[in-house]
Amino acid sequence: ESELTSQVKLPKDYEDGLNRVRRWGKDHSFRIGLQVLRGISRSDVAGPAYANLAEVVIQALEPLARSQIVDAHGEIAESAFVVIGMGKMGGRELTATSDLDLVMVYDFPQETAESDGKKALDSTRYFTRLTQRFITALSAPTAEGMLYEVDMQLRPSGKAGPVATKFASFKRYYEEDAWIWEKMALTRARVVAGSDSLAQKLRDEIHGILTAPRDIGSLAADIVDMRERLEREKGTKDPWNLKHVRGGVIDVEFICQFLQLAYASEHPDILDQNTATAFFKMKGKGILPNDTLEHLIDAADLLLNITQVTRIALSGAFSPDDAGDGLLSLLAQSVGAQKFADAEEKLLNTQKTIHRLFDEIVAAKAVKVKGS
Repeated sequence: ESELTSQVKLPKDYEDGLNRVRRWGKDHSFRIGLQVLRGISRSDVAGPAYANLAEVVIQALEPLARSQIVDAHGEIAESAFVVIGMGKMGGRELTATSDLDLVMVYDFPQETAESDGKKALDSTRYFTRLTQRFITALSAPTAEGMLYEVDMQLRPSGKAGPVATKFASFKRYYEEDAWIWEKMALTRARVVAGSDSLAQKLRDEIHGILTAPRDIGSLAADIVDMRERLEREKGTKDPWNLKHVRGGVIDVEFICQFLQLAYASEHPDILDQNTATAFFKMKGKGILPNDTLEHLIDAADLLLNITQVTRIALSGAFSPDDAGDGLLSLLAQSVGAQKFADAEEKLLNTQKTIHRLFDEIVAAKAVKVKGS
């Protein structure tokens, strides 16, 4: 981090600052990928490494973008701005080609406010422009290329919502209007840059939302309905479509998010943005047998290990028939198998187990409610 900070502290201009960050980010991303391809780093190392890299880049670019807005429009007194990482960014499970799921939240003490520059802006326009400038800093191509695609669909109200949300509106939305899938997504929310004071307010608010008591049967029914809808829209029988196949990434994540929302009111220490770590924290709580939790941890690890390798090695979908021997061997190594056929069998058995566990852990509770 200090290495990057020193590089962007005195850029020639804004464009030069962006290029310096891009060079640094691409170099470090290449290093992480090389360790994965050499079999040195597994998912429990590579995922956090990619996430930490993105976090350092965000923390360098956010003040750079803010300086542009301050120069043009001044500042809003006592205001605060934070960046929240969601999805795989929040869960420290990024891969070489992951988008960044981000949410921006701001706050200020006055009822209404505007900036103090010559071209003053009201608070909504001010933080909208700051967010847009920051997203451009992350995603726009320069002479050094682009860094990340940014996805903001997980913000309150999704595509229909403002690109930046005032803290009071964020709080009201999640307490009164959010769908259950949005609260599931909130289990992976992590503040990655910005004001320390606002970051703590957000952590406290998110913790309160996630630890609220819930009707477990109703929660399970909502999640099963969501999973069935995804199956209709994007379902597949291809075991190498790791996200959407039954027993794949979605099922593992849905099980984890269901358990967190169902039992965090009684066991708040099970909350963690990382899927495998959350399962680990559930051990000994009486939520699930420890051997079941081990199956879930192993599944999360296996799926992410395969994803790390294929995202670095390929630009499109993986097909065993089209892959070279080197890639097949690396995939086998990534899941602790001697040869690719063993790795494929291990994947298929894992997916069968996870599909069964989803039915036993989530769907069975929903069926009881529907049938009562």
